[in-house]
Amino acid sequence: MNQLLKDQKGFSLLEILIALAIAAGLYGTLIVNISNPRRNINEGLNNMERAIRFSGSEAALRNTLIRLQIKLGNEENPNQSYSLQYGPEGSFVLPKIRMGKNLSESEREEEELKAKKLDRKFNKIEEFQEEEKELSGYTRFIGIGTADYDQLITEGNASLFTYPTGEKDSAIIILGNDIEVAFVEINPFIQEFRREYRPLELQENTEEEIYDKQRDLADEIFLEWKSKK
Repeated sequence: MNQLLKDQKGFSLLEILIALAIAAGLYGTLIVNISNPRRNINEGLNNMERAIRFSGSEAALRNTLIRLQIKLGNEENPNQSYSLQYGPEGSFVLPKIRMGKNLSESEREEEELKAKKLDRKFNKIEEFQEEEKELSGYTRFIGIGTADYDQLITEGNASLFTYPTGEKDSAIIILGNDIEVAFVEINPFIQEFRREYRPLELQENTEEEIYDKQRDLADEIFLEWKSKK
C-alpha cells in the first residue's frame, strides 16, 4: 500500500503555475476581444472592404458577376453571416427583386421565389473562405443600403454585386454594437472607401433601447447617404 501511494505523484508547483499562466492568457484574450468594441467593429469594416476589393479582382479574372451575400437574419433566425460567390458570365442580366415591408403577401412570395432562382446561379468562392464568415465580438449588421432601394435592408439577405468591368453596386454597409454604429460607403467606380462612427445616446442601456437606437441611427445614416445620390 505504501508503495502504491509513493507511485501516485501529483502535479508539481511548476506545472500548476504553467497551467495557470496559460489559462490566464486565454481568459485575457477573450476579455480583450469582448471588451474592445471599437476594435471589433473596425475588424468588421475591414473585412467588408477586403471582400469588396477581392470581388473586383475576382470578377475580372473569372469574367463573371461576383456578389457579397450578407445574411441579416430576422426575429425567428437572428444568425448573421456573409460570403463571396461567383455567378453567371457578365452578359447575364440580373432580375429586379423588390424588397420592403410594403409588399403584399403574394408579392413577397413572388419576390422570394425569384431570389431563390437567382441563388441557384451563384456558387461560393472557396479561395476566399471555406465557410460563411461571421462578425466578431458583439458587432452585428444593422442594415445594408443600395442605390436601387429606397429603404434600408434590415432583414433577410442583401446582395452587393461587382461586375467584370470593375463597376460595383453603390452601397453602404452599417454595423453596430452596444455603444456605437459605424458604416462604410462603397464607391461604384473606384476602390476607395469612406467610413464613419456615431455613438449611441442611451438612457437606460437596455437591450431593447440599444436595438431601437441602432435602427434609428442606421435609418438616419441611410437617408443622409441616399440624399447625396
